[in-house]
Amino acid sequence: MVHVFADELNGKCCKRNKWLANNNSRQERKYRRWKMEEAVEIAKTNYNKTIYAGVSDNAPVMTAMGKAVNLWHAGCSSHHGNLLAKDLIDKSFAESINTILRTFKASNLEREIIENGGTKIKLACETRWCSYRDAFRCCLKNLDMMKKIINFIVLSDSVCSLINKCQQSNFTIPDAAEEWMKLNVPIEDEKIQEIVQKRIDKVLTPILLAANLLHPHYQGKQFRHNDKYYSQAIEFIRNELNESYHEMEAYENKVGIFESLLKKGNIPPKLFWQMAENSYPVLSQLAQRLINIPSSSAQIERLFSNWSFVHSCLRNRLTPERSEKIMIS
Repeated sequence: MVHVFADELNGKCCKRNKWLANNNSRQERKYRRWKMEEAVEIAKTNYNKTIYAGVSDNAPVMTAMGKAVNLWHAGCSSHHGNLLAKDLIDKSFAESINTILRTFKASNLEREIIENGGTKIKLACETRWCSYRDAFRCCLKNLDMMKKIINFIVLSDSVCSLINKCQQSNFTIPDAAEEWMKLNVPIEDEKIQEIVQKRIDKVLTPILLAANLLHPHYQGKQFRHNDKYYSQAIEFIRNELNESYHEMEAYENKVGIFESLLKKGNIPPKLFWQMAENSYPVLSQLAQRLINIPSSSAQIERLFSNWSFVHSCLRNRLTPERSEKIMIS
């Protein structure tokens, strides 16, 4: 038996299939029959083969074409099976799985999965038989690896948010201290939490803690319950104030001008300490110096990057003075 796939009989026939599917006129039925009969004749004349049956997929246009001629016609069983598999699968669920797999496929994450013992990502495709099963199986095989990657992304989100805030030009060390103390890594893993806490302890030096304590919006509220942090901040301020430490006691006890200023609550830090300077000059000067320290060297790093565009290989004869003028302008 010779299987004849109707969609491969003639190039012209394939091009007209879409149009034929919606046209049931007598003329078009004749056209289908003629193309099939032509294919049968070509097989007999050129190849000495007798075609007595045709097998095609189960699209309506292909089924109609198979019935239009005096041949036995059978639908493709594999195609029927693929259609059954599609009917059995919840489409929205399948698309959700495909979206997850596509996320890992479209980036370097697939390489990381393979390097750590996983398998290559397989995406589901409607026209590729068994692909939904293969995609689901791929998801199961790589599930543990995907969970690790997803956990890392979740782990990194809060840290990256902190990084982006600290890189802002108006972010100072009291702001950074506040963000570090609010840092929440949403993974209940003792080892991870230990790593995070060690880093926080390294970041929160006495100078950052003191700056946060003297910031009128923060007042060290995030670490007052922590004896270690609070004592470090107080010790730093005590060493800087020496005999004027009584000014710090006034700030802590909210007496004098501090009582009225702190009640308002929305005074900008710089203005707050300028208003308190007449009554508490030493503490005010210390506070203004601390709260103006930038939280990051990112601004300088960006300056270096910009400098490379100004003083490039093509402009390597620029003098330092000229380069500086270009950078400032």
